[in-house]
Amino acid sequence: MKKAILLSQIFLFFSCEKTSESTPKNIGPENSEVIETRSASKINKDKNTIKERFPAPESYNYVNAKQNSFAEY
Repeated sequence: MKKAILLSQIFLFFSCEKTSESTPKNIGPENSEVIETRSASKINKDKNTIKERFPAPESYNYVNAKQNSFAEY
């Protein structure tokens, strides 16, 4: 049983490969801190809040939270 687990782990390790799609790409001017990844379209590292740093996906919008609520925090 241990041999089967070991062999399957070795097989999985050697069957994985890095593709060009798995690395983030710089978008825009060379000094820009905005990058594009597969999971998120744009990340603006210069901003501090979630709404500013991570734009909502296409056809979605952020909702305004009640003042002094946990969601606003």
